[in-house]
Amino acid sequence: MPIPNYRAKDQLKRYFTTDTVITRPSSWEVSLHTGNPVLGNEVLVGAWSNYARQSVTLAVADVDLGGAELVAQATNDIEVQFPAAAAGTSLVVTHAAIRDASTGEILAVGQASPAMSVVENTVILFAVGDILVQD
Repeated sequence: MPIPNYRAKDQLKRYFTTDTVITRPSSWEVSLHTGNPVLGNEVLVGAWSNYARQSVTLAVADVDLGGAELVAQATNDIEVQFPAAAAGTSLVVTHAAIRDASTGEILAVGQASPAMSVVENTVILFAVGDILVQD
């Protein structure tokens, strides 16, 4: 999941200027989307009647990807499970986002590969380590 441009800009401001910066989140959640989250497209409760954003916690570690430097990555350190889709649900999830649970601001966006078809009784589950954020 890459970090949206406005968050990257905030980090540059945080470390290299005296400009006002965004308040640090203290809780996070995962949302599911049928298109690019930056443009909206969050799954609608009308399309998946028991859909709700799910809480997540993350851990940050340095990872050696075989290059000259270590890369910092954040991964979910808990399982994230969305409720089973109710009868009549029929949609395709193409993206997920990590959000500040207090403000709803998108902090990172990821594209599902492959896209996930959601129909009655579908459960979307992200096992520990499935969600990966790196700059």
